[in-house]
Amino acid sequence: MKKAILGSLAVLPLAAAGVLANAGAASAAALTGQFNFSSVFTTAEISMDEVDFSDPGDIALTLQTESFTAFDAAIISDIDLDDATANNPFLDLEASFPGSPGDGLNVFNLTSVGDYTFSQSGENVAIDLSVFGQFISADGMLSDGAGNLTFQVNDADADDIEDLVLNQDGMVNASFSGAAFTTASVPEPATMLGLGVVAGSLALTRAGKKNKA
Repeated sequence: MKKAILGSLAVLPLAAAGVLANAGAASAAALTGQFNFSSVFTTAEISMDEVDFSDPGDIALTLQTESFTAFDAAIISDIDLDDATANNPFLDLEASFPGSPGDGLNVFNLTSVGDYTFSQSGENVAIDLSVFGQFISADGMLSDGAGNLTFQVNDADADDIEDLVLNQDGMVNASFSGAAFTTASVPEPATMLGLGVVAGSLALTRAGKKNKA
């Protein structure tokens, strides 16, 4: 009987550590919300294999909500359409604009991209590209995210631009705008471990009490 009680007490330090780990994870904040962005000084060169953004890659954020109200700019990286993860981070969010070199904190990493869609908009052409990935906050919390980019080509025909990019392996210069938003936060492994240790401690304590009875 004493052995069972001592066994349950031995796990209490581990349980306490689990609670502390859980509390630490709870104090961290995953990025949530949405924002729009525009190219400003940056342009894009679109081809069948990639989207190549011009230097310095500065973009301006607008209509920010929730966590993203802390940022008014970002650095955008090229998109490799054969491997969306190749040039991560895709967006490096910044609090000041323009001219920030990017600090690697509060980023949006791509996991996949859709296919180009070409449409006629009056005398212009809109080229849309959907993107999917994960936001990573400065303290390492993850949020699933998605968004899109729309590239604008003036005084052109949609069929001609589509043929140039997809069939002739040509390149098109364009301005662009876009949007991104979070879809869900992802629990940290440390949080789940802390909950598991606490649950195990409670089970052992109950077993000790049952044996004593």
